[in-house]
Parts: sequence; structure tokens; C-alpha cells
Amino acid sequence: HEERRKKEQSASEGTERPSLVESMPSQREQAATAPTFQRDKLDDDCMVVTGANRKFIRGAYFLAWTLLRSNDVRLRVCTYENLDDDPHVIQMKEWGVEFVPAAEDVPTSVFFHEAWNKPGNIADAMADTARVLWLDADTSVASSVREAFDIIDRKIFAASHGVYEAKNANAPEAWQKLGYPKRHWQGTESPCAGVVGFKSKRDDDLVSEWRRRCQLAIEVGLGHDKYNYDSKSP
Repeated sequence: HEERRKKEQSASEGTERPSLVESMPSQREQAATAPTFQRDKLDDDCMVVTGANRKFIRGAYFLAWTLLRSNDVRLRVCTYENLDDDPHVIQMKEWGVEFVPAAEDVPTSVFFHEAWNKPGNIADAMADTARVLWLDADTSVASSVREAFDIIDRKIFAASHGVYEAKNANAPEAWQKLGYPKRHWQGTESPCAGVVGFKSKRDDDLVSEWRRRCQLAIEVGLGHDKYNYDSKSP
């Protein structure tokens, strides 16, 4: 086994690792060799939204690949920088993926600005369509997302983050500076903001409040990288 490993290593030396786009089959090759996926045509008022910069664009590409192979649905990527020259973006545009500038509620210089700007991106999408499903750029979609949109039609959709002890290192200072929220999350499971959905008009006020509190958190100095959600970290 060791000899075989050395041979494989020797053969691979000096070769560049192909990009994700180069390693993926073309659309024609997909049609000829890949299994046939039944794409679910969702209503025109449904939109899946994500966000990406150059660091996360490969994740957005993978999300688009897994989502669109089984769903005929509008997909929007909110970008934090110009990515027009990126091969992943060029390919996704051929698939019909939309690219728009991301919300700028919080400057990109702020640590974890992608998360702080998430409600702004969701609100912008809600202004354009009725039902919005946010999926983080590292999400893999296994099948149709119709059920998620059906839930959004009735109530807010939030995937479970599991059951665990709540840890928030900046909670005391956050409550002191922002005030306690009027309503707290009820239940033993925590919601995952990486997979969440809202309906326009009905949920406008809630998303606006989420957006406002994110902006306020930065204004009062809670956006420094020492603030995090793991009490065991520095």
C-alpha cells in the first residue's frame, strides 16, 4: 500500500488542482451521463436567497448545483464584492441564477458582516416576491424544497439547530445595550438562521426588527470579533 501511495503521489506532483467548475461536467455531459432528476416547478412567488463573497462563492455554486438539479425555482445570490469575472458566477448565470449587490447595513470591515447583513438581504428579497427561503452558501439541497415554501405560506419557517445548552458570551452586554426583546424563542430546540423562510407583508415587521437590532448592535460596539456565540472562546 505504501508503494502504491508513493506512485500516486509522484504522478500527481506538478499538476494543479482543477477548480470546482473545471471538475464539474458540462451541461451537455450531465444530460448524457447523469441520472435524470425530476425538477419540481415551484410557484413564481417563491425565491431562494443566499449570500457570498469571493471566499464563499464555491459554496454558493454547490448550493446552486444541488438546488437547481431538483427544483425549478428562482435563486438569488447577494454578493459583497464584484464577482463578474469568477468562473463559478459565469456558470451560475448560465443556469439563470440572479446576482445582486448585498445589503450594506453593516460594512464589510465588521467581523462576520455576512451574518449581520443577512436580514437586510432577506428584506430586500421580500420586497420583490411573496415567499423567501434563505439558505446559507454551505447548504446542500437533497430534493424538492416545496414543503419548506408550503410551511412559509402558513408561518415562519426555521430549521432546528438541535437541542443544546444556550451559550452566548456577549449576552449580558447585549441585553444591557440593546434591551431585552419583547418575545423570546420558546421551546427546547434552537432555530437555525442558516435555513429560514418568511412571507412578505405578514413577516415584514419581524424581519425589519431583526435588521434594526443588527444595525444597532454594531452601532453600540457589539460587532468586534471578540463577540461570539461560544462562551468557551476568547
